Amino acid sequence: MGDDFLDGDDDVVAADDGGSEGGGGQKVGFLPAIVIQILKWAAIIVGAIIFIVTVVVVTLNIMGANQPGQDRVERSESYEGPPPVYSWFAEIPELRGVTSDQVSRTFVVEIRLGYEKDNAAISNSIINQQIPLTDMLNTWFASRSASYLIDIDNRDEIRSQLLAEIQKIVPEVERVAFTKYQILDF
Repeated sequence: MGDDFLDGDDDVVAADDGGSEGGGGQKVGFLPAIVIQILKWAAIIVGAIIFIVTVVVVTLNIMGANQPGQDRVERSESYEGPPPVYSWFAEIPELRGVTSDQVSRTFVVEIRLGYEKDNAAISNSIINQQIPLTDMLNTWFASRSASYLIDIDNRDEIRSQLLAEIQKIVPEVERVAFTKYQILDF
């Protein structure tokens, strides 16, 4: 009953109680038959594992899994949520002047200053400093070349430079925006 797994196996010669089979076969005892069965199943399992690993490796190579993975992406300001809402100071007059080029060009710029929403103290501070702000802004634009001012790639740099200069006069200003920005040939 316990030897049923050995029945019908052509590879294993069962042990006889005393005689030998015709044809000169070798007698094999019970223990060697079990060892052969264990080795046979071990070989089948090892072969199956090698086959499965080969299929997985080939599949991953085809799908490109060996390429470097994506690292954790740092959070940038664009993922932090909506930008803050500002109150905008729009009373700075339109700036007009000429650039510092050999052949001068005219600039026409309207600037808006963003500050903390509904903060009357900051608004009053900007109003009190409006004339020095306007003078500083005119001087700043007049000291730049037209090619620098026209280049759209410089626009963010211009905003940040202006913000730094404005914050020297009114530190509470948080943002600079242009509502008109023209460099004209005259």
